[in-house]
Amino acid sequence: MPIFPWEGGGLSRNLPIPFRVRNRLARVGDSHRKNIREENPAGKGLEPPGSRQENDSLPIGMTMHPEPLQCNYLFPLLLILGVMASLVAYLFLRRARVEKLARAREAELRESEQFNREVISGAREGIIVYDRDLRYRVWNPYMEALTGLPASQVLGRYALDLFPYLRENRVDDLLRRALAGETVAGPDMRYRVSLTGRSGWVSGIFGPHRNARGEIIGVIGIVREISERKQQEEALRESEERYRQLVEVSSEAMLLRNAEGKIIYANPAAREAAERLGLPQGPAAFVPPELIALFQQSREGCRQHDVDLQLGEETYTVFVSFPHDLPTARLYALPITGRRRAEAALREREARLASIFAAAPLGIGLVQHRILKEVNHCLCRLLGYEPEELLGRSSRILYPSQEEFQRVGEEKYRRMASSGVGAVVTRWQRKDGRILDIYLSSSPLNPDDPEAGTTFTALDITELKR
Repeated sequence: MPIFPWEGGGLSRNLPIPFRVRNRLARVGDSHRKNIREENPAGKGLEPPGSRQENDSLPIGMTMHPEPLQCNYLFPLLLILGVMASLVAYLFLRRARVEKLARAREAELRESEQFNREVISGAREGIIVYDRDLRYRVWNPYMEALTGLPASQVLGRYALDLFPYLRENRVDDLLRRALAGETVAGPDMRYRVSLTGRSGWVSGIFGPHRNARGEIIGVIGIVREISERKQQEEALRESEERYRQLVEVSSEAMLLRNAEGKIIYANPAAREAAERLGLPQGPAAFVPPELIALFQQSREGCRQHDVDLQLGEETYTVFVSFPHDLPTARLYALPITGRRRAEAALREREARLASIFAAAPLGIGLVQHRILKEVNHCLCRLLGYEPEELLGRSSRILYPSQEEFQRVGEEKYRRMASSGVGAVVTRWQRKDGRILDIYLSSSPLNPDDPEAGTTFTALDITELKR
């Protein structure tokens, strides 16, 4: 193959090309020596070996003949190499992209798992997860606090073995319905944890737990502690029962009427009075005609009224009240003569209390929001103040320090809330600065209305403590 192939026209001439001799004739290439021998078989013009020394120049005559470029295989090879390089680059970039997406998904999954853990841990209700065998898989901190059982003692345990009350309340049926795809609400049920002694009331909602493919793999339960609500309901039932008993034995006519005008209750006294007076409407006669207008006034904030009502030869005063929580009217019918007797008895009772208030040998007072509203003479003498110096002032004036004032308030009102009477030993300071040891006892005027105020008695025990 020629050294210098040119496409197109030809080029043929002798070119002197210097070669350096290094211990032998310079080799131009096997194909070119062959061409020289064919053109000059006698070796004319060639110098014998050894006639040139090392590093001498050797003139060589070369004849170059143009031949067509033989590259039929080169283009396909380069094309294949280019395709392979592109494929390798594509695969490399795709792998890098897939790895990047996988890392991003792993990060999102970790963030999602962390978020779920925080939600479950911080939830203010119990979150439970069961597997298909009804073994616990999730037991959040709310459930730990409710039952006293840490998650380490619950996870993996069979629910009905750990808490037998679930079977007693047929919660196992609810769990199986949830495994079948239903979302069901459980009944209010009493629980007791034998391992910790914890007990109370709970309610729950149970639904299916599905995986990413939508397959049901367990049950998710939401549990709420309702012990306080059940206690309130029980207290309300007891109160209603006591109220019903009092109403049943009362000598005054008592009725309950709804906003539609229907009598929904009349006590025995109302029925007896209606029969004695020969009222054709029966107990409904005790309902004043303007009751509908009174209902409207109750919506505007006026919830208590009294109406004089003439029934036959007797006049009754009907007291009407509208409870805040019920769209009903409560009616108490009292004969005028009975009302007058009641008013006289009330005046007599008030006079008796005023006499006791003034003559009692110990300090007595009334406070509202710890502001002095009433003080008797004994209390003023005990403290060395005139009544006008105390009335309208904060009871803080009685204490030697702010700390003692706060301590007595917290302890006294806490005891009043639990037992109705708050008694505490404290220290008061007279106007002249002398410190007194005081036995202080307090009680609310109306336990159902803290705004009504609190009465207190103060006994000086300074000499007893010496």
